[in-house]
Amino acid sequence: MAFGVLGSIIPQVSLQGPPQKEILFVGIQSSLTVGKVSICNHSNDPARVQLGYYFEGDTTPNYFEFNRTIRYGETYETKDLHVAEGQKLFVLSDQNKTSFIFNGKSTIDVANNVRSGILTGLISSDKFSKLLYQSPVDAKSEVTLSIVNLGTLSSKAKIGISSANAVSGFTTSCYLEYDIDLTVDDTYVRPNIQLGRGESIVCSSDFGSTLSFTIHGSLDQTTETDDVDIAGNVRINNSLGIGTTANTDYKLDVLGDSLFTGNLNLTNNLIVNDFTAINETGGFNIGITSNTTDVTPGNIKEINFIGVGNTFFYDSAAQRLDIKISGDGSITDDDALKNVAFLHYGGFGSDDSIRFPQKFHEIFSHEDAAVDIEDGINVDIDEDCLLVITDKNTFDTFSTEIEKTNFLSATGFRDNIRCVFDFDAVLNAEKKVGYVMIPDAYANEIDCDIEPGNTVSIGDMCVLIIGSKSLSKIPEEINNDLLNPYFLSGATY
Repeated sequence: MAFGVLGSIIPQVSLQGPPQKEILFVGIQSSLTVGKVSICNHSNDPARVQLGYYFEGDTTPNYFEFNRTIRYGETYETKDLHVAEGQKLFVLSDQNKTSFIFNGKSTIDVANNVRSGILTGLISSDKFSKLLYQSPVDAKSEVTLSIVNLGTLSSKAKIGISSANAVSGFTTSCYLEYDIDLTVDDTYVRPNIQLGRGESIVCSSDFGSTLSFTIHGSLDQTTETDDVDIAGNVRINNSLGIGTTANTDYKLDVLGDSLFTGNLNLTNNLIVNDFTAINETGGFNIGITSNTTDVTPGNIKEINFIGVGNTFFYDSAAQRLDIKISGDGSITDDDALKNVAFLHYGGFGSDDSIRFPQKFHEIFSHEDAAVDIEDGINVDIDEDCLLVITDKNTFDTFSTEIEKTNFLSATGFRDNIRCVFDFDAVLNAEKKVGYVMIPDAYANEIDCDIEPGNTVSIGDMCVLIIGSKSLSKIPEEINNDLLNPYFLSGATY
């Protein structure tokens, strides 16, 4: 979009012949240009100037100003002029020191079938009403009327608006101006004439006159209807506002909720409240910290947790995902029932094999538990391979001792160990041995609770150990709400 000084010139006057017309501005491609022409006389003598236009591809001059006299030190400025693509503004002066400057701005104008700009012009020499301009039936028009007396006699001009049927529909009640007096070389300008769809401007002058009438302005093809059905393609070159007047800094300005039922393809950034959530290369701008230190130098397309032992806890209030990373060979979500009972697996629910390249596999079990192979399941042990079953009395897969307690860290108390079944829990043919990791030092102070409405089901040859073996015993009486340190096996609590 062009903006500011769009053209300037000081025409040169030759002593060998009459002054020549020189081009001040040529309409910009696919654009409407609106601006004013300022004319300044720097000469000691009065200057006679002309300002006019050529339609695209035409060499016939038409005029906005004709032989206007501007004295030394004077400046004359026109009203807004509207110039379309290819239309030319020309100037002429009979003095060398006369400057012309065209100051304005251009906007894209490709959507309308009829372009804005200098719309039409004609010469009137009689009193008969003539159709000067008719607004398209699919557009409203805001136009400026310019009348210049090119003749040798004074003349009067009449202009009016016809709401229907052009000249034949004009009535004397619709005059805009009646008998405007224009002396020789005089100019009359009337801006901001509003025409509805299909409305017309009609004009006339005196017999024997030579009055030049010009209409220039802009068209508005905004559709005025409650519902619009579009069967073909739509092209919008400027801004579109939905539910609001469009912010012209953006192509699409939407006030309210939006619903997309298909894919939304972005080729640049997705910005949310001035925050670049997705950039043009893809991926999300997610703040990831490790002990309060930012570890994300750029956008992220994928988060890859290497190894096992990663557990996840979502804090809905802080909208934060806490990730506990224990390292390779350590605890995963599948190794515990929500951090209450930590599991040793001891059963086969599907076909499996012990073979090259590992050659041996180990099952951590318990002296009161069994390793089950379900009916119809095959476990193949290749030659020179071993399946080892080791009885244990505690869950010792933690990578560090500190993971066995809920210590205070930079991000708050860790959620490593829980002692309450607030969910239904099951030990079965595969999940054979469970350990509730109440430290020995707290065993007399802390019970393992079962919340009302929840059950803990321990299958045959399965074991749930509360606390450590040194404190465990078979209870004489089971309290279904509190599980004190003991072995539990083959029952529902």
